[in-house]
Amino acid sequence: GTIVLVCKSCEADDKKKLSLYTYNYKDSSRSYTKLISFDVTPILEKLGEENLKIKPSAAAVNPVTKDLYILNSTGLQFLMIFSPAGEFKAVYKLDPVIYKQTEGMTFTAAGELIISNESHKEGSAQLLVMKDKKKLVK
Repeated sequence: GTIVLVCKSCEADDKKKLSLYTYNYKDSSRSYTKLISFDVTPILEKLGEENLKIKPSAAAVNPVTKDLYILNSTGLQFLMIFSPAGEFKAVYKLDPVIYKQTEGMTFTAAGELIISNESHKEGSAQLLVMKDKKKLVK
């Protein structure tokens, strides 16, 4: 009965934080509880973008590694990976030719990442399956 939500534009988050909340839809109080806040400074440093505001479009947990994957699709598109304990592990810039407007993601039971692209300006919406993280553009 609980889902995890990643905040796209929370007032409580400044340019250096990204927060996740839990929401229990079976609880009559309909309240959100802060689960964790990530310091995004290491991500911005790795990307060379110190003033970038991270605005996630999707998040999913890899069922094999239990790592948390978060997509950023506003402006610079990239994929962030955090350990189950919330430690930053990696960030990958996404090629805008391939990833036109990333808006969703999930994993197969085997841990293959699936990213959805909205139709952006021209072309069709797509589902892209990543069988190997080397297919992501660094």
